[in-house]
Formats: sequence, structure tokens, C-alpha cells
Amino acid sequence: IADSPYFAELDAMTNFTEAVSRVLPVLSFFRIFNGNMAKVRAKFDDIRAQRDDILHLPDRFNDHFADRGWVAYETLNVDLMRRAVDLADEGQIETAEAELVAYYDEGTLEFWLRSLRGIPCFKTRLELLDLAKADYLAGRYHASVPVVLAMIDGAANDLGHVGFFAEGAQLVAPNSIAGHVSGITRLAKVFGKTRRKTCTDPLPVPYRNGILHGVDLGYAQKDIAAKCWAALFAVGDWARALAAPANPPKKKTFMENIQQIAATAAIKKRLSEWRPRENVIPHGEKLSASADCEPATPERASAEFLEAWRARNFGKMAATLDRRRGRSTKAAAGDLRKDYAGIYLNAFRLRSVVDSASAISTVDAEADIRTDSDIITTPLQLRMIYKDHEGNPAVRGQAGQWLIVHDPIWIVRGQIFRATSPTPNDG
Repeated sequence: IADSPYFAELDAMTNFTEAVSRVLPVLSFFRIFNGNMAKVRAKFDDIRAQRDDILHLPDRFNDHFADRGWVAYETLNVDLMRRAVDLADEGQIETAEAELVAYYDEGTLEFWLRSLRGIPCFKTRLELLDLAKADYLAGRYHASVPVVLAMIDGAANDLGHVGFFAEGAQLVAPNSIAGHVSGITRLAKVFGKTRRKTCTDPLPVPYRNGILHGVDLGYAQKDIAAKCWAALFAVGDWARALAAPANPPKKKTFMENIQQIAATAAIKKRLSEWRPRENVIPHGEKLSASADCEPATPERASAEFLEAWRARNFGKMAATLDRRRGRSTKAAAGDLRKDYAGIYLNAFRLRSVVDSASAISTVDAEADIRTDSDIITTPLQLRMIYKDHEGNPAVRGQAGQWLIVHDPIWIVRGQIFRATSPTPNDG
């Protein structure tokens, strides 16, 4: 994987950085760069070490874990991969696997399933995947595993006209970690191993044929189910790589790269100076209108989203959601119209704001929700992220927009369900 085109730009940038070190005196002379040259040069060894770590991490991960049913993919948490590899290097591979399993919790599944909405081969399967998620979170692994395996197979069939586990399936993409031959191609062989004899022992990996043909009966385990979710998200990254433009981006000029270095330095300075705000909404006070909030703040964006919900302005709601991920506002608005059908917002009150990072804030609110049959007051939590106009996380103060990572409808539906259940344990 380290030799694949996926890492070519990283390698080129490292080489460029080293080239800059050789011309620093010239840049300083022309006042293009006035920083401390000794400090800059001292960073180059660290940069190369970090590059080597990133370059080889996916290969090291696959060497340890592919035969156990895990492979590296683009959106897999890098810190988790590194920790798992370090544990495996120390001979603690079971501990590493336990950490990998724990990663696939409710938040992870919720976030990455939503990210699949923009991929056609997954959009039609999300309803079943949501049901599988509910089964997984409830510990019904016997139900979630076959569904996720089937959805992996079907998505691959839509992408390559042949199922994920079929003989001769082409599961590669040149500019992809998941799509490398050591990635999902290898995983398909591990999962697709022929199984003919009935077995009741716990399985080490989700053998697709044995599970779906009813001969591997010991598959109802959390680790087996987690490996299925990991494989699904790896297939999602492969699908994104297949849809990416074939032509590489235009290479930047020398001066453009210098300007990029300067911009990066400015961002790092802002990050080092950033401090969370305190007492954004004084204790006991509540804000019930966007006009009550400071401009360009997460609470202002939250209030504008809630006002748009109250007005049934689905286009404005869609423009404030991070989950669109490249989809048109019109298409996202159509999804929201369905999601919020029969659920109306009468009023809201923002109660508190917590700035947990420069680009992340959490806004807590309460809302008066009206349905066709009931009115409830429910807490809402809106997790906000600040992004630039290209969709990258940005430091507040840069040109950008506050977006809602998870819109609150699933919280609202959960509250309504509990409020109207005949008994506390029903459902």
C-alpha cells in the first residue's frame, strides 16, 4: 500500500519540504520567509518519521489483522490502527482486537452509515442496514451479521456487476487503501472460505458461506458482527475511490506551495491561541431566537436550523447539515421532508454551549415537539463542526460555516417513541 498512488502526494510533499530546507537562506534573503531556520530544519526529521509511520501503517495493520478479518481502510481511525499495531507488535493481539471491536459502537455506526447516503449502491440498502444496526446495538448478532454480509455482497454487485464473494470479483481501485489487493480483495477470500461441515464452535471470522448456508452456527458474537461492519465501511471507501475523478489534480507551483506553508503556519498559530469560551449562555438563561446569538457562532447556526425546522424550510435545514457530503441541497431537503414528516417544532430554547475543540462545539437545547397525536418537551443535542468552503474542518475565524454533524431527528423520534409506549419496557 505504501507504494500505491494513494500516498504519492504525501511522499511528494515530504520531498518538497526537504527541498525548501535547502533554499531557506535564499527565501530569508528575499523576505519570503523570516522564521527561525534552525527550528524549521529541526522539524524535518520529525516530518519524515511521521511520513514513514503513515506510509507503512496500513501494510503493518493488514499483516497483523487481515487473516483475522480486519483490513485497513481510508476512514478507519488512524490512532486506533496505530494502537492496534503497537499492541500486536508486543504480542497482545487479542487486546488489540478487543479495542477494534469496541470502536464499532453506536456513535461510529451512526456517523459512518450516514456518510454512505451519498453512494448510490448503499442508499437503497440503508433501511436494512439501519435495522441491522439496531439489532447489533441490542446484542442480536444472529440477526445483524447475515444482513450486513448480504448488503456487502449486493453493494459490490452494483459496483462491479459481480458479488463481493464471487469468483473473479474485481475489488481493486488504484488510488485506495481499501481497494489495494491486500485490502478487501484479501478480506473477501478470508470471509469467503468454503465451509461444508456443520460447526457449532465460535467462529474466528465471519465465514459468509458457512453462515448464510446454515453450517456455521456459532457466529452470533459481537466480534464477528463488528468485523462485518468494518468490512462494510471498507467497501464504502472502495466505492468512493471508484467514483473519484481519474485525472490527478494539477500540481501546485513553487510559489503556491510556499503560500500553502504560510497558510498552514497561520492556522497552527490560531490553533495554539484558541481557547474555549466560558459561560456562553449564562446559567438559567435560554435563547429562543437566532437574533439573540452572536453571528458566526455554533449557537447561531443551531438556532437558525431550529427556526428553519419550525418554518418547515427543508432547503435551509439541508444547507446547515454536514451529512449532505456533496449531495445537492434539493436532494438533501427531500430526505429531510421524509425524515421530519409528522414531526413539528413549536418552540425551542438553547440552554448551553460547550466548545470542545476549535472546530467542534456541542449545543444543548430543549424543544416543544408536536406530532399528529401528541406534544412533548424533549432535550436536543446538536453537535456542530466548523468547515471551510471546500468541506474541510477549519479553525473558527477562517472563512467557513458551522454545520450540524448529526441532526436531532433520531433523538426526537426516540423521545416520542418512549413518550407514547404503553409501558416503560415495551419495544
